[in-house]
Amino acid sequence: MLTFLALASNKGFVVDSYDDTAVGHLEKNANGKLAVSRVELHPKIVYSGAKQPTQADLDWLHDKAHRECFIANSVTTEVSVVSAS
Repeated sequence: MLTFLALASNKGFVVDSYDDTAVGHLEKNANGKLAVSRVELHPKIVYSGAKQPTQADLDWLHDKAHRECFIANSVTTEVSVVSAS
């Protein structure tokens, strides 16, 4: 989230609120042990100001934020954005 907020700000978007109900999936890994195998993000973002992001902007922001995210680069769990406002 922090990476997303920084990127949005750098692009001139004003984020009023960012809420996410992340869903983690616990499944057996290759060794038969329970592990968080994937995480789905469901961000709800409210923007203000004259500059509003297009769907292309949102896609870029989420992709870039994921690629630059410290947590995403630290775990092997699949992380995906399911819905984005």
